[in-house]
Amino acid sequence: MAAMSCRSNAAELNTMNDVGAALQACWVPPANSENSSVTLSFSLRRDGTLIGPPRPTAIKVSGDAKARQAYV
Repeated sequence: MAAMSCRSNAAELNTMNDVGAALQACWVPPANSENSSVTLSFSLRRDGTLIGPPRPTAIKVSGDAKARQAYV
């Protein structure tokens, strides 16, 4: 997630819906990214930290390779 711009928030996340809402609150998509999407796969430890980096599993990005790189 290249365009992360969120301050740290220690709020407890109890469900995957909470995780999704927190990610959406922090992520700002690149300009001109309408109709684009990326699905990420990631695993969390019990303490909430990531087990390795998130991996894109489905990428649908409008534009050229540079646009795709900016989005992913």
